[in-house]
Amino acid sequence: MWIFALLGNGLFLLATLVASIRCLTLWRRTRQSPELVAGLGFFLVAGVGYPLLAISGIDGRSVADVDPWLLGAGLGFISLGLVSLQHFTRQTFHAGQGWTIAPVALTCLAAVVVCWGSVRAMLVAPPDMPPLEAAQVWMLGVRLIFEAWYVW
Repeated sequence: MWIFALLGNGLFLLATLVASIRCLTLWRRTRQSPELVAGLGFFLVAGVGYPLLAISGIDGRSVADVDPWLLGAGLGFISLGLVSLQHFTRQTFHAGQGWTIAPVALTCLAAVVVCWGSVRAMLVAPPDMPPLEAAQVWMLGVRLIFEAWYVW
């Protein structure tokens, strides 16, 4: 089963990195903000955040295997990427609509809470507890932040 997870995540990361490179290359030509924020968003998620999560040890057997600060940094970069992508949505599809600052601001707030909660969960959990069990609620928070981008 792990081979399917590896294949799925690998394809996601590859596609996201290709999209980020294409957006940033387009931005170099156009100097338009939407291309920049989309490219940065994709790159921060797939090029920085996910690799940091992978080397943090979050998929290890126990909390003792996890570097909580790398976990926090990975979640932080993923969150920054998602905020950037929400800003892209705001600029591109909802330009001039004042209410759209609320979802971006809520994403920023939620990202800070989720990063803090995830790091804290690793620091206070028993060393033999599985990391995904220790941070289950916080990992759900990351997923909800990601899914919230699609709603609007």
